[in-house]
Amino acid sequence: MKKTFYVFPQMPFYIIAFSIIEILITVLCVTVPTISGGQEYIFYILFFVCLLSIVQSVGVICIMWAKISFDECGVTKSLFGKKVKFFSWESICEIKGLNNDAYWIVFCNKLVSDEKLIFNNRKSYTIPIRKRQEVVDSIMRYLPKEKYVKCETE
Repeated sequence: MKKTFYVFPQMPFYIIAFSIIEILITVLCVTVPTISGGQEYIFYILFFVCLLSIVQSVGVICIMWAKISFDECGVTKSLFGKKVKFFSWESICEIKGLNNDAYWIVFCNKLVSDEKLIFNNRKSYTIPIRKRQEVVDSIMRYLPKEKYVKCETE
């Protein structure tokens, strides 16, 4: 039976915070031109608000709505029900952040140094997921014993 989790379920709280910031900036757009007398500032601020909204929407789609599934075959990342990536348990070389205080668990199908992993978590050879106890329990349930022993020794 497949266990599925969202990559980053706390994302809606960040979206609410960004929305409040956008509302405050929009209010400033109305008041700044009357205070400073400059009409050109309103266009720059509105451009920034629109850009922030686009980045926010793309972030929600790419991060929050992606789902990671664990089963006997391996780890699958899907977006809108379409499989984006799949790593079989045999092809996974490393599982970073499983046995330490990391905030993320990253499945790698090639060896990656920790310094590079920070900047490469969206590459084709990694599948990241936010670390939570239910995710760790699901991984331990499906992770083959020989992989688990290898993860413990690293």
